[in-house]
Amino acid sequence: MIAGVGGHVFTFHKFARSLGSDYPVYGLKAVGVDGGRRPPDNFEEIAAEYVREITAARPQGPYLLSGYSIGALVAVEVALQLQALGHEVPLVAVFDMNAPGYPPALPLRRRLALHARNLFRREGGVRYAVRRLKNLGNRAIRLAGLERLLFPTHPALDALPQDALRDVWVALQTAARRYRPGGKMHGTVALFRAEVPLDLWNAVVNVDPLLGWQGLTTGRVELHSVAMGHLEVFHPDNIDKLARQMAGSIDRASPAAPTGP
Repeated sequence: MIAGVGGHVFTFHKFARSLGSDYPVYGLKAVGVDGGRRPPDNFEEIAAEYVREITAARPQGPYLLSGYSIGALVAVEVALQLQALGHEVPLVAVFDMNAPGYPPALPLRRRLALHARNLFRREGGVRYAVRRLKNLGNRAIRLAGLERLLFPTHPALDALPQDALRDVWVALQTAARRYRPGGKMHGTVALFRAEVPLDLWNAVVNVDPLLGWQGLTTGRVELHSVAMGHLEVFHPDNIDKLARQMAGSIDRASPAAPTGP
């Protein structure tokens, strides 16, 4: 299980326990999250390090991978690198993340029309304008190379080294914008999609319930709904159901156990 943009794997602890001893879990925290080194800002380098850790712990596959949010994109690159080494990756579980490059932006003319319609509607037009101005400001901050200023703080992480968390957050955000997979995975993708959508504006068309993942695997995509928002995927109230769904996906994707003496 590969950490999301927060860098640590604390989020997975109760979930891993709920899966039970039949499904041992290894957590992979973000490279550099402990402050000992500067985190890489590309998934290829991060994945190569994870592949070394994974194969050192378990030299032979098959390997079942998962990632939360941006961690799912790292899992894709890990799967591709493991495949290139001749290993089987029968399952990649995606916890609420779009496939790289999905959804595509609408043409400029249609985006401008949507902006105009939203700005001049009777209810919510002012709120929409404030959000869009904030978005433009954030984009300007990124273009100026000052993305560290956008780092979101969280009270639960106050005891951790904030500089390291900020560096990881910036590096993973940068890597996600740059990432374009160099091939397709060959196993199942188990997509755990939050039912409560993020507060995004409608300059993109998100019409694919599989969030673009079918285009990234030669296998199939299983869709599981999570009756919460993105930040609540691993909420304690959801853990047991999530663990049952995950166990089912693992059982369906795992190679059959050998028979005979």
